[in-house]
Amino acid sequence: MRPLRILQVTRVFHPHLGGIEKHVEWLSRALLTRGHHVEVLTLDRSFADGSAYPACDVLDADGPTPLRVTRVPFAGSTRYPLAPAVVPHFRRGWDVIHVHALDFLADAAVTTRPWHRTPVVLSTHGGF
Repeated sequence: MRPLRILQVTRVFHPHLGGIEKHVEWLSRALLTRGHHVEVLTLDRSFADGSAYPACDVLDADGPTPLRVTRVPFAGSTRYPLAPAVVPHFRRGWDVIHVHALDFLADAAVTTRPWHRTPVVLSTHGGF
C-alpha cells in the first residue's frame, strides 16, 4: 500500500496541551512512523489568552517524526471560530482530511468537498 497524505484539522493544537490536541499529535506521530505524510492544520491563536502562534511550525524538526503544523487566522467565538482561510488548504492533494470536533472547520471541510473531492473523516470527540 502506498503512503497516504493525511491532513489533520483541529481548532487548537500545540503548544496548547489538551485532550484533542494530544490525541491529534499521537495519532499523527503514529501515522508518520508508518510512513504516511501527515500535516496538522489549526488556528493561529490561543483560546486561553489570545497569544499568537507562528503561521508555520515543525514539531521535532530534527527528530524521527517531524510534524508540520500550519496555522490560519480566525474570527468569532471559540465555540465556532470562523476560519475561511482553511479552505485553500483542502485542495493540496490529500488522500484524507481528518477533522477533529464539530465546528466551522468540520462544516467547511464537508461543504467544500465537491470542490476539493477529498474524503472527510470526522471525529466528534464527544460532540457538545
